[in-house]
Amino acid sequence: MWSDILQKKLYVRMSNKAYRCVKKMGSFDNYILLTPPKQLDSKMGEYYRTLMLRKVNDPDYRVPYVLGSGRVPKIKKYRRYKMLKEEKKVIIPKDYKQKLVTFQRKFGTSVDEFAQ
Repeated sequence: MWSDILQKKLYVRMSNKAYRCVKKMGSFDNYILLTPPKQLDSKMGEYYRTLMLRKVNDPDYRVPYVLGSGRVPKIKKYRRYKMLKEEKKVIIPKDYKQKLVTFQRKFGTSVDEFAQ
């Protein structure tokens, strides 16, 4: 649903009855602002109403991130790649390099390789 007052696209889950009411009233903003709170019966609806009333009363009000205003695309392959990339970075403090000499002797790898 597009909000003309907030100038944002909102992803709102609603019943078919609520959707028909939005269409009947003309816009999502009209539905939220004109429906009585008892009939609206939604915490998210009340949240949207407070944001809209603030914006209407003060046009300079900068709307913060609105819950449900955007979806972050989930790319599982990229997330896995990012996790693997973060795991490869092992930061070893300089104090521990002397202690890791035993590690180098046991496994035959350089401590500097892990510090990079």
